[in-house]
Amino acid sequence: MIPRIVIIPTYNEKENIEDIIRKVISLSPVFNILIVDDNSPDGTGKIVKQLQIEFPDQLFLMERKEKNGVGTAYLDGFKWCIGKGYEFIWKHGFNIVEVPIIFTDRTNGESKISHGIIKEAIWGVFSMKLRSFFKSYNQIES
Repeated sequence: MIPRIVIIPTYNEKENIEDIIRKVISLSPVFNILIVDDNSPDGTGKIVKQLQIEFPDQLFLMERKEKNGVGTAYLDGFKWCIGKGYEFIWKHGFNIVEVPIIFTDRTNGESKISHGIIKEAIWGVFSMKLRSFFKSYNQIES
């Protein structure tokens, strides 16, 4: 199993999804991909299923019944990844660097971001932190 995975939430991304998947699969080191689709009416899930034939051991699809937002898509994706044995390991000496982001108009598709996304993101982070206070973790010895 490839230990690295990228979670990609989708909703109505038929114009972009194949390009995104092919780009991630072309990267080195190799990554698996989990698409978390919120029942896209444009057929995004069908496109992913077709690509799964080409990439059966590297591309996975989680189909959710309704549009529940990007925050919960990531949470469901994290749960799926952990359940499948993917590990996120932080190595001593890991440095976080600031990466500048430049926003430009989309060239394909249309934006699905709404005003509720900020509330959803803040609540998601807050609830994960709150739950972490009541959870115990096994320490990994190096």
